[in-house]
Amino acid sequence: MRALALIAGLASIAVLGAGNAQAQSLDTSYAAAFEARVAAPNDTTILGTFIDVAVREGQYDQALSTVEQHLIAHPRDAKARLIAGRLYNHLSSYELARRQVQHALDIGTLSDAETREAEDLLRRIEKAIAGWSGSLTLTAGVRSEWIEFDNGADRDDVAPFARAVAILRQDLKTATRDAIIYSGYVEASHRYFDVDLTSTSGDQDYLRGRAAVTWDKGLPNFGIETLRMLLSGYYQGETFESDEEETETGISLRFTARPTVDSFVFAGVSYGWVDGDATVLTEERFSWEAGLSHRLTGSWSAGLAIKGSEDYRGSTTIGDAWFAEASVGGVVYTIPQRLIWTHQLGLGVGERTSPDQGIFAPPQINTDYWQISSEHDFQIGEKQFVSFDLTYTETEYDNPLALDRETITAILSYSYILE
Repeated sequence: MRALALIAGLASIAVLGAGNAQAQSLDTSYAAAFEARVAAPNDTTILGTFIDVAVREGQYDQALSTVEQHLIAHPRDAKARLIAGRLYNHLSSYELARRQVQHALDIGTLSDAETREAEDLLRRIEKAIAGWSGSLTLTAGVRSEWIEFDNGADRDDVAPFARAVAILRQDLKTATRDAIIYSGYVEASHRYFDVDLTSTSGDQDYLRGRAAVTWDKGLPNFGIETLRMLLSGYYQGETFESDEEETETGISLRFTARPTVDSFVFAGVSYGWVDGDATVLTEERFSWEAGLSHRLTGSWSAGLAIKGSEDYRGSTTIGDAWFAEASVGGVVYTIPQRLIWTHQLGLGVGERTSPDQGIFAPPQINTDYWQISSEHDFQIGEKQFVSFDLTYTETEYDNPLALDRETITAILSYSYILE
C-alpha cells in the first residue's frame, strides 16, 4: 500500500501538470469562441457559446457588451433575449433579467425546449425579485472504502448513502445585499465504525445533519467593497446505531472578501457546546478556519486552507486538531449548455489528539495523517451533476494499542437540484 501511496503522489504530479496545460488551453478556447463570434456575428448559437465561455473565464464585461450589441442589431432575436436573461440572472440583475426573458417569450419564436427553459428561469427570477430564493439538492450514491491495517488485516466496505441539502435565502433589500440564509442538510449511510481504534470490523448505520441560520452582512465602511460578515447559529450532530452519538449547538462568525477580481480570502471562528453519550468527554469546542484562493488563468484556481479545533472539559483542554490543504482545480472540459467537467486536486496533512475513545483505548491518542484527494464533478445541464471523489489517506497513531492504517475511499454520486 505504501507503494500505492507513492504511485498516487506521482499521479498527482502528472495530473497537476495536465491541469496547468488545460488551464493554458482555456485561453485558447476563449480566443476560438471569440473568433467564431466575429466570423458569424448573426449566429445566435455561436453567440450563446461565446457567452458561456466568457462567463466561465470571468469576462463578464465582454459577455454583456457582446449580447447587448447583438440585441441592438437584432432586437427580435428571442434566443438572444433568453441568453441575455440567463446572463443578467447570473449577475443578480434580476429586473433586467426578467425584462429580457419576458421579451423573449412575448416574441414567440422560441422552441418548445427554449420556452420551457425561459418559463422556469422567469419563475426563479420572480422569486429572487420578491426577496426569496432557494434550492434543494438531493444526492444518492455509493461509498467504497478499502482499509489496510498495520497488523496485516484488510477491510473492504461498499455501502449506499443519501443526502439532502436545503438553502433558503431571504434578501433584505439593502444596498450591501444583506440577507438571512436558512440552511440545513441530513445524510444517511452505512459506515465503518471503529470506536477504540483497534477494530477491523464494525458496520453500522450512520446519520448526521446540521441546521443553521446565517445573517449575511456587507461591510462597505471598512474600505473593501466585497468584505462580508456571516454570523450564524447552528445545531449539528451525528449518531451510529450503537447509540454512539454527539451533538453540538453553537455560534460562528466568518469574514469573506475579494481583494482583487481573481482572489478570495476567508477566516472564521466558532464556539459550540457539545453533548452526547458516555464516551463523549468534550463539553465545549472552539474551532477556527482560514484560507485563500487565486485564479491562475481562465477558470483554474489554486487555494490554501487550514482549519483546527480545541476541545474542553471544564477549563481543561482535552483534545485538539488541525488540518491544512493545498489544492488546484478548475474546468477540464465543457460542452456549452450540456456538460461542464471540473476537477480539484488536493494534498493535505493533519494532526489530532482525540479525547472521545472507547474503553479499550487510552484516554487520549495522538494521530498524524496525510492524504491526497481527487474530486471530479460532471454538471449535466443546469440541475444535475455526477461526482466521483477518490481519496488516499495514511494514518499513524502514537500508541501501540491503536492500529495504523492506509485507506482508499471512493465516492460515486448523482445529484439533482430543485429550485
